[in-house]
Amino acid sequence: MAGWGIPVPGDSSQTIYVWIDALINYITGQGFGSSEAWRRVWNTETKKIHVIGKNVWKFHAVYWPALLLSAGLPLPDEIVVHGFLTVEGAKISKSLANVIDPFACIEPFGAEAVRYSLLTLSPFADGDYSQRYLGQRYQADLANGIGNLATRLTALCQKARLNGLQLAAAPELPLEFAQHMASHRFDRALRALWTPATAVNQGIERERPWEQIQSAQTAQSLREWVHSLWVIAYWMQPFMPTTGAKILHDLRQPHLTRLPPLFPRLETGRLAEE
Repeated sequence: MAGWGIPVPGDSSQTIYVWIDALINYITGQGFGSSEAWRRVWNTETKKIHVIGKNVWKFHAVYWPALLLSAGLPLPDEIVVHGFLTVEGAKISKSLANVIDPFACIEPFGAEAVRYSLLTLSPFADGDYSQRYLGQRYQADLANGIGNLATRLTALCQKARLNGLQLAAAPELPLEFAQHMASHRFDRALRALWTPATAVNQGIERERPWEQIQSAQTAQSLREWVHSLWVIAYWMQPFMPTTGAKILHDLRQPHLTRLPPLFPRLETGRLAEE
């Protein structure tokens, strides 16, 4: 039966199924069989989540639990099965020469924008990739969305001479955002996170704070909007850690000043090319 597995050392008549050898790396890589270090990460107290592609679910949902049960070891707590990333509806493959060059994506948009755009795709269905899609998400959600809001709001705070806020270490976890994160629906979690950003933009348009920038009412509204931005920036860090940390850093300064554009707008012609 040579060709489908790994010969057993010292007994060439026996063969180990390749997935048996592969799956146990989850714990042998942590020291199982050579030390007790694996117990720190593979135990009943630690939540263990396997994130796998839809083409290998059987090995992780059937064979791997069977191996663990036979050894009397804890099972994974969750198995998250994701779809494939496609290009114009086709599976990515060398034969089709449609393999994505990540550096070509990062060059025009930046790593955080690419990560964000890919996470807006459904995690449980096949997600179709294109440079145009990345460009659309960059412009609509980042350049014109959270990036514009952060710059616009901090500029108003600077004109109002607003002091930096005394912010706690962590804001309360937004309920809808938390529910989507718990179910691994990162696309929906991001949409829930952007909802208060839309509300702040609408509030700014409605109240027109620049017309009475030194009034007590304007100062109160600005503080409320900054609080909303703080919540957004804190909880966006799992998706865009650098951007979130940058906003938080500036909001904690003694005096609020205008943030430079976090996501500079792309030229219309360049965006069309992307």
